[in-house]
Amino acid sequence: MMHDIEKAIKGLEQFKSDYKPFCGNRADWERVDNALAVLKEQKAIKPNEWIKCSDEMPEEHETIFAKFKGSDDVRVVVMFEDGTRRVHHSYTFDGKWECEKSPLKRTVTHWMPNPELPDE
Repeated sequence: MMHDIEKAIKGLEQFKSDYKPFCGNRADWERVDNALAVLKEQKAIKPNEWIKCSDEMPEEHETIFAKFKGSDDVRVVVMFEDGTRRVHHSYTFDGKWECEKSPLKRTVTHWMPNPELPDE
């Protein structure tokens, strides 16, 4: 499952962009902005949650141009044939992990979004 917090953030941001031009009640938009701030704080508290690939895969871009890239680059846990596990970066394209295409036999077991970059 995609992080519920991320879904809520995306939904509220989409709601704002779709309906703000048509509705001018400032108090309502302040509540939406406050809810977004709380959700973003909650998201920042849990930066180390790995997502099982069997539960959910990263969302791939929907536009025709972005679709050629697949999903955003994310952190992945790669397990090799001998059971060794390592953290790498990869992305999906048509639901398949790019890093699994190498001749080395490896499987992506978990993934997580990359953390936010530092401000400085």
